[in-house]
Amino acid sequence: MTGPGHPAQHAGEVLAVEPRPRGDDVEHTSDAAPFARVHEIETALASYRNLPVRSHANEAITLGALVLLESPGQGRCVFLGPDAAGLTVTVENQEVLVISPRSPLGRALLGSREGGDAEILVQGRPHRYSVVAVS
Repeated sequence: MTGPGHPAQHAGEVLAVEPRPRGDDVEHTSDAAPFARVHEIETALASYRNLPVRSHANEAITLGALVLLESPGQGRCVFLGPDAAGLTVTVENQEVLVISPRSPLGRALLGSREGGDAEILVQGRPHRYSVVAVS
């Protein structure tokens, strides 16, 4: 009898046929996931290496801007980076959230200036941020 997992006879030769992984077994046999993550990290690092370091004071907000925001009852400092959104770092005892221009807040901030406002929808409700400072 021939079939998956059994040797097959073909023109005088014995061929080994191995069963193919199914379901959860497929995930365990994939070596691509760690390499994809490494590639993702390398791409993010390259994006930051190529990001010019400069002051954004008195300018419209672009990539590389450090922005102090206020909303009712809270202040927040964000860094508009090319990648690694969601990462939180501490700069001079201030917590800074890295956001990307692909995020709703990043899109709203692009082109804004100190003294301006940015509005996004949070759970279907408008949420306004005042741009206190840009550096």
